[in-house]
Amino acid sequence: MDLVRPEHVIAFGVALDCCVYYVLSELSKHEGVKLSLLTDATKGLQVRPDEEIYEELHRRGVEITTFEQIKDQLSVDSSRLTAIGG
Repeated sequence: MDLVRPEHVIAFGVALDCCVYYVLSELSKHEGVKLSLLTDATKGLQVRPDEEIYEELHRRGVEITTFEQIKDQLSVDSSRLTAIGG
């Protein structure tokens, strides 16, 4: 985080209940970074229900959204945007 210093991180991928969850949980400890999770591009392994994980991440400050909802917010200059996929 200190090296890249993104303003907005958009997360997606498989293993919502493992990789994606742990990455967002750790990133949520860093102030000043907007975090978004794309529910339409994420799938859990059903270790825990997806909805339960969405609720927990939302309580940690993660925006729970879809690609359709967020695409218009994305700036043409995306040099400070970081997308991570699991």
